[in-house]
Amino acid sequence: MMNRVTYADTIRGAPYLSRAPSEKLTMSAALKRYMEEVSVTKKATTQRSERFFAAADAHSNPMLGWIVRLAVETGMRSSEITGLRHSQVDLNRRVVTLKDTKNGSACLVPLTRVAVCTSRDP
Repeated sequence: MMNRVTYADTIRGAPYLSRAPSEKLTMSAALKRYMEEVSVTKKATTQRSERFFAAADAHSNPMLGWIVRLAVETGMRSSEITGLRHSQVDLNRRVVTLKDTKNGSACLVPLTRVAVCTSRDP
């Protein structure tokens, strides 16, 4: 937004701003506390995620860890994942072709690096 203001002022003949107006802003104590809370929450979330994945890996169904990781990495529904066939997964192109989706149309789901690694050794 500042670029637009600066550009508009320049067109009218006004000089460029010598400094960004945000340089004078300071972080309030409330904002600092919020940022610290976000950091603590992020760490707690990471720990919870690790415990969640460990529990999925320890489940009696050896495929559950793979299913959970693929769901987290791709956003695919459980019915889409459990109905997958090898022919639908292209690890070289890093995509999954879903033929029977909820809305009835086919779609390509991109695979992240983690999803590809997960798919290589379930």
